[in-house]
Amino acid sequence: MKTTFILTLAFFISTNCLAQSPVENQTIYSDVIDLEGMSKKDIYNKAKLWIVSTLKSGDNMVELDGENSDQIVATGNIELNLDPEKDKIKKKLEIDQGYLNFKFLVFCKDGKMKYEVKNFTLKFTRRILNYRNIITDVENIESANTGLKDKYKEVFVEYSMQALDSNINALIENFIKNMKTEKNDDW
Repeated sequence: MKTTFILTLAFFISTNCLAQSPVENQTIYSDVIDLEGMSKKDIYNKAKLWIVSTLKSGDNMVELDGENSDQIVATGNIELNLDPEKDKIKKKLEIDQGYLNFKFLVFCKDGKMKYEVKNFTLKFTRRILNYRNIITDVENIESANTGLKDKYKEVFVEYSMQALDSNINALIENFIKNMKTEKNDDW
């Protein structure tokens, strides 16, 4: 039963994720985006600006800087937008709020870029016993110490993975839209 659920969940997530692929049991969202007419330097600068303004953890950003820089490695930490349509599940799990920490990498070349989003850690706050935090990386979510009854553990895994997927897909969509938008410097 558990194996069937895991396979079903894996199929559901892989068919609904933007360019998600498992690499050594790691969840990675990745794609190459064509940005014709943009130089490597312009792509790098625009991506760096988006990362600092959007991920709100630019102070944690490690950039491989220099005259010929073509990579950005950043740490993202966002509050999860939890689906209001899943409020019944959220109440059943007694989840108050959730946060997601991850690595956001950008590789730049003239006319294109590649992004990778990986190394996910989820943190949920539950309304029990003066609040309890559940912190787990995605790869070990099934064995996380949630404090939940066994009948709710599978519901928690599914809810968590759907929250991760919808939030990361929205973030990536925003990033790509920003990168493809012409910037008007006439201020």
